[in-house]
Amino acid sequence: MKQRRSLLSNRSKIIFLLILFILMPIIPDSSGNSGADFLTWDIGGAPSAMGGSYTSIANSIYSIHYNPAGVIQAEEQLIGFSHLQLFSDTNMENLIYIFPGFFNGYFGFSILYSSTIFDWYDLYGNKTALNIYNVSLNLTYGKTLFKNSSLGVTIKGFKRQFDDVSSQGAALDIGLLTHFFHKKLNLGVTLQNFGIQSPFDEVNDPMPLTVNVGINYKLILARYFSIVFSGDLNNNLKEKPNETNEILGLEFNLFDMISIRGGYNFQNENNPITAGIGIKLFAFTVDYAYSYNEYLGNVHYFTIILKPKSLFARKQKMKDKIIKKNNSTENISKKDNRKKEKTNLKKEISKKEEIIGNKSLGDKNIKGKINEEEMGLNKSIKANTKILLFYETAKYLLKEDNIKILRNIIKLLNNFPYKYIVIKGYSDILGENLYNLTLSKKRAERVKRFLLKSGIDKEKIVVKAFGVNEPLGDNDSDIGRQKNRRVEIIIKY
Repeated sequence: MKQRRSLLSNRSKIIFLLILFILMPIIPDSSGNSGADFLTWDIGGAPSAMGGSYTSIANSIYSIHYNPAGVIQAEEQLIGFSHLQLFSDTNMENLIYIFPGFFNGYFGFSILYSSTIFDWYDLYGNKTALNIYNVSLNLTYGKTLFKNSSLGVTIKGFKRQFDDVSSQGAALDIGLLTHFFHKKLNLGVTLQNFGIQSPFDEVNDPMPLTVNVGINYKLILARYFSIVFSGDLNNNLKEKPNETNEILGLEFNLFDMISIRGGYNFQNENNPITAGIGIKLFAFTVDYAYSYNEYLGNVHYFTIILKPKSLFARKQKMKDKIIKKNNSTENISKKDNRKKEKTNLKKEISKKEEIIGNKSLGDKNIKGKINEEEMGLNKSIKANTKILLFYETAKYLLKEDNIKILRNIIKLLNNFPYKYIVIKGYSDILGENLYNLTLSKKRAERVKRFLLKSGIDKEKIVVKAFGVNEPLGDNDSDIGRQKNRRVEIIIKY
């Protein structure tokens, strides 16, 4: 019985090594027989389409695997799912969730799972099923260090299982990401899979410790058309420290909706070229990648990404649009009624003056009603007017001209009854998005503080910060950016 188990164990090792050999052509960083090689596989439709050249891009959900410093670029909650189909009974799944964390940073959590199930016959000819699987749990935290740089760390625990033989381990990824020229030029550096693992069937395999350096440049050709050129260098420090793998990637972006991608991996002689496409639709993004391998045939990568906040915001926007349309219809109806009432009042005054016989006299009460109606129309006009305050770059303190405008607003509020005031803060595109969001909030809060000191009711003030969103001007020009550094004050009557 012990001899039979030993024979099966030896055969299992042979099959396991054979499967690793088959999978090597699609693994960009695996240049030897390191343990836990599945941690270096390309994950996700967008990076896979660019050959894995994603260290300096590392945006969206892909940052957890390629560069944890990029998790800060998410800017909101993200939910993603990736699927890799190698052949009928071998696949890999990856579930990711990114969300805001403490100290203005972002957290990311992912589960990576790959499995292969195939039929096997023992020494006695009995058919059985062998199951090979790998699983990894990853926790990421990223934070902006300086205005244009961020740092991220990923902690992961993993397990490899082949039939009744298994190995467990833990590893650490560290990443740095920095931007230049308004995020047109980006540099990324990572140290991945620094850790330990238990022996696999009494064999001590080294961890696939890898250093990656990446650079990309975004060339904007037109308002809705840009090209991203990317390049990566990676090195397996354990297996072949003197050999470096080069990867090139290319991405065409159209209307911020369609992305066409390609990649070339110089190490993969049998499968150097990859390609794919990405489509953004409302709060959803779908990425697809394709490559051909002489051992596996067609290889397909799929990723779907959801932005829950954007999805709910779109639903709310549609509701607001319907409400606005209904209100517009009501306002038109009210305006028509006011015109009719005003005309009828004038006729009534004219008729009474004729009866009295003196046109210099009239019904003062009725004229007073006309003035009230006119005042009401003026209020309606004021309620639809935006009052703008503009700022210098990276400033949020009130200038003298802004203070004069605010004093006039206070006079208006003291003379006319109102429901509430909305203060919206904005910024230009210079700097990190999180920094700009904070700056826009400071601008709005400073205006709120001024109004409160002037006696305006705190319960009637609503503050919102939009950062770089909803620009008034083109962020590629100084004049356009000046228009975007603003605060909008809206008085609702």
